[in-house]
Amino acid sequence: MFFTQQKRAIDTIIIKKLILQTFNEKDVIGASIIIVKNEKVYFEKGFNLIKKSGSKMTPKTAFGIASMTKYFTGFTIM
Repeated sequence: MFFTQQKRAIDTIIIKKLILQTFNEKDVIGASIIIVKNEKVYFEKGFNLIKKSGSKMTPKTAFGIASMTKYFTGFTIM
């Protein structure tokens, strides 16, 4: 798994390998990943490029939520 039993640390090599494998299988261009457990950040990294600008993805890269606001509005109304 991602967390080792002894140190409760996170194995970043396994996570990076899994993410890059998923990129190849799903044709993902870029992503920003953060893993948090009990309010502690264990891993954060940007992968690949931002599609429009070609800049490198970072953990601080802002993403537009596009049509996702429809779901929040519908849930609020219900």
